[in-house]
Amino acid sequence: MGRWADGWMEGQTYTEQICRLVHQCVHLPAWRCRRRCGPAQMGQRSSNEARALPTTQHLAMSGKKDFDGIFLGTTNGPQAVGLFKLSAAGVGWKNQATGEITTIPAADIKELKWLRVARGHRLRIGHNNSSVYMFDGFSKEAYDHLVSIGKEFYGKALDPVDVSIKGYNWGTVDFQSSTLSFNVAKKLAFEVPLTQVANTAVGGKNEVSIEFAPTSAPSAPGRRAQEDTLVEIRFFVPGMVTAGQVDEDDEGRRQFKDKKEDGDDDTIELTDGREEGEIPHEAQQVVYGDDGEALTAAALFCETIKQKADMGTIQGEAIVSFSELLCVTPRGRFVVDMHETFLRLRGKSHDYKILYTSIKRMFLLPKPDDLHYVFVIGLDPPVRQGQTRYPYLVFQFGREDEIEIDLSLSNELLETKYAGRLQKSYDGPLYEVVSDVFKGLTGRNVTKESLQYRSAHGQTGLKASQKANEAILYPLDKSFLSIPKPPIFFAFSEIAAVTFARVSSGSSSSTKTFEVRFSLNSGVEYTFSSISR
Repeated sequence: MGRWADGWMEGQTYTEQICRLVHQCVHLPAWRCRRRCGPAQMGQRSSNEARALPTTQHLAMSGKKDFDGIFLGTTNGPQAVGLFKLSAAGVGWKNQATGEITTIPAADIKELKWLRVARGHRLRIGHNNSSVYMFDGFSKEAYDHLVSIGKEFYGKALDPVDVSIKGYNWGTVDFQSSTLSFNVAKKLAFEVPLTQVANTAVGGKNEVSIEFAPTSAPSAPGRRAQEDTLVEIRFFVPGMVTAGQVDEDDEGRRQFKDKKEDGDDDTIELTDGREEGEIPHEAQQVVYGDDGEALTAAALFCETIKQKADMGTIQGEAIVSFSELLCVTPRGRFVVDMHETFLRLRGKSHDYKILYTSIKRMFLLPKPDDLHYVFVIGLDPPVRQGQTRYPYLVFQFGREDEIEIDLSLSNELLETKYAGRLQKSYDGPLYEVVSDVFKGLTGRNVTKESLQYRSAHGQTGLKASQKANEAILYPLDKSFLSIPKPPIFFAFSEIAAVTFARVSSGSSSSTKTFEVRFSLNSGVEYTFSSISR
C-alpha cells in the first residue's frame, strides 16, 4: 500500500487508523478533524505539536490564485457572492447566482489596498479610470499571498489601510476620484462609492443628505431579499469655503480638492519665502458664489458629490438629453440625461439617478384642456425628497412643442440591441419623441388613452377632486389613473365595489356634480368628487 501501509499501527480500529494517516499526510491539526481526534488517535502526538502544524488554508495558500465566497462590495443593497480569481492578465469575479462576470485587466490596475471590514478583509482595487472595486470576504491569512501576487503579476504593492474603530461620528472627509472617505483621527472610518449616489441636496444651512440608488442585484430564485439596504446618510458640514480648499474640474465647476494620491495631507505650496507651515493669505480668503453670498462648505460639499457621481457613473456622453422638461410631480424643471441602463434628472436643487429596471409602467395621456399632454412614469422603489416619496413622475408637455434630436448610438447597436425599438434621429412633437425614447431604452410599453371611453365633451379624462386636490381621472382599458397630485393607479381587478353618491333626483336635482368611491380588495378607498354630470 506504499505510504499508507508504512503508517499502520496495531491496536487501533480501522476508522482510527485511516483518520491518523489522513492527519499525517495533510498535516491537519486535531481540532480541525470532524471526528475531533485527540493526540492518542494521532499516534500520541502532543496537543501543542498538533496546534503548531499549519492548517490546510495555510498550505493551500501558497499556490492559490482563486478564492471562493468573495463578495462584490461596490454595489448598494445585498452584496453578491462569487468566485474571485487572479492571473497575470488581470483579476476576475463571477457571480455564483447570475453567472455575471466582472473583470479588471492588469494594465488598468492602479492601486491595491487591504483593510479590515465587517465581513473579513477587503481587497480594494483602484482602476485607472478612477473607479473603485471592493472585494470582501478574504481571510487574514490571504494577505501574504496577495502581496506576492500583486508584485509578481501587477507590479503593485498591497498597502494596508488603518481603520478607525472608535465609533466617532465627527471627522474629516476626503474626496479621491469617485470615492468619499470619512476619516476619524486620520484613520478610515468608512467609504462611500459615489457611483451609487442617486440624489444629494442641502437641507438647511449646514446639512447635506445623500440618497443611494436602489439595488439592482437579484434575489435568489423564489426568495425575497431579506437584507437591509442603506438608503440615506446625512452630513453636518459647518463653516465657509476658503480659496485653498477649492479646485475646478474640466468644465470650470467648483469642487473640493481631491486628496493627493501619495496620501500626504493637502498643503499649500509656498513660493514666496514664507516659513514652512504658514498658510498664504489668499488661501484663507472666503469664496463667494454666483449670487454674491459667501459659499458655504455644505453647498460646495453637495456640488462636489454631484460632480463625482456623474464622473463615476457616466461613461461617455448620454445617449440623448432633454433640456428643461416641466415636471408637475415633484414640481420643478429638470434636464433628463438618458444613458444605456439609467437616466439622471438634474434639477436646480435635486438630482436623481433612476435605473430603467425601477420603471414599472408608463402612460402618455392628453389633458382635457386640449393644450397639454402628460407623461407619467411609475417607479418602484420611488424617488425621495427628504421624507417624501414620489412613486410617480408626472411630466407635462405643450401639444405644439416640437423637437429634433439625434441619438448618440452606433449603427451596430441600433441594428442589434435596439432593433425595432429606437431610431437614429427623431423629429416631431416633444411628447411623442420623449415617450418613444423612454419606450425604446426601458423596453416597457407606454399605455395611452382608452378608445372605449369619451366624456360628454369628447375628452378621455374627467376633471374631479381627490380630497382637497384637483385631479384628472382617466378610465383606461384595464385600470384607472388619477393625476397629478397625488398620482393614483389601480387596476380593474383590484376593485371590490364602486359606489356613486349625489346622483339621486328630488331635492338634489339642482346639483351639477356627483362623486364616486372605489373600494379596493385591500381595504383602501378612493373618493373622487366634483365630477360634472
